[in-house]
Amino acid sequence: MATLNPYEEARLYNTASEREQWENLATLFSIIVTLDYLELAYVRGGVSEAAYTPACTRLLAQYKTALKLVTQPLLAGPSSSSTGVGSANFLAGGSKPPPVQGLDEFMRMYNMDMPAAHHRLLVGVPATVEHGAASSSSPSGLNSAGMSSASQPNGGAHFTANNGGSISNGGQGGSGSGSGGGGSSRERAKQVAETTQAFITFLDALKLKLRAKDSLHPLLSELVVCYTRCGEGTGGMNEEARAKMLHWLIQLNQMRASDEIDEEQARQLLFEIEGAYQEWFRSLQDS
Repeated sequence: MATLNPYEEARLYNTASEREQWENLATLFSIIVTLDYLELAYVRGGVSEAAYTPACTRLLAQYKTALKLVTQPLLAGPSSSSTGVGSANFLAGGSKPPPVQGLDEFMRMYNMDMPAAHHRLLVGVPATVEHGAASSSSPSGLNSAGMSSASQPNGGAHFTANNGGSISNGGQGGSGSGSGGGGSSRERAKQVAETTQAFITFLDALKLKLRAKDSLHPLLSELVVCYTRCGEGTGGMNEEARAKMLHWLIQLNQMRASDEIDEEQARQLLFEIEGAYQEWFRSLQDS
């Protein structure tokens, strides 16, 4: 067994390839730690939804890229005889980092007790998508009707809608102008179109026999995001349908990119998404 010199800096690597692998592991570690802090800050109300959602989405994307870098085999370098972090050979002479097969193994290897980050990485989408936004994205200062009112000279009332449009009833001339309603209708129509397109795209992918995780996961993730965003605005979101989508999203997220769902799973997935789509279509007709 090699001896350690306490006065000499320990080297984890011998080659540039090994050094890059260690840096990739450090990057993955830092992403998980950052995500855990973000999740806890959001739960405790220290981060707003507007700030949380893009930050979480960015960290999830960075995690997927970093995980691919640490799970691919090294291209060069002698084989290592070390079996774990902290062995004498490992610290004294430098070596390849230990192999990593997935998130659970990585967190266990480095004693990362971070359940909040672990859950978010398994789900693969921000909490605002998983559970729905807790509050409206409208700016502060709005009343329960979604508008703020202020007195105007000449006795007229002025209202500012959520989307920034304004409606005024002129005090003297009695004339009024409005742009908020049209903007709201256009935004709703856009969200409905995006959600419908996401449904059709994902259903077509299943009918075209796409079964791999890297083919289905991005489409289903986009569908869940669009469905949640539009459902909150239109009131057409079915919680049971969204729960089924999230179940499949988590299941796909835990697979490797090259893994495929079998025909039985594909048939069940197609059945449940088609049911959600029909329910979504009925809710639009009723609204």
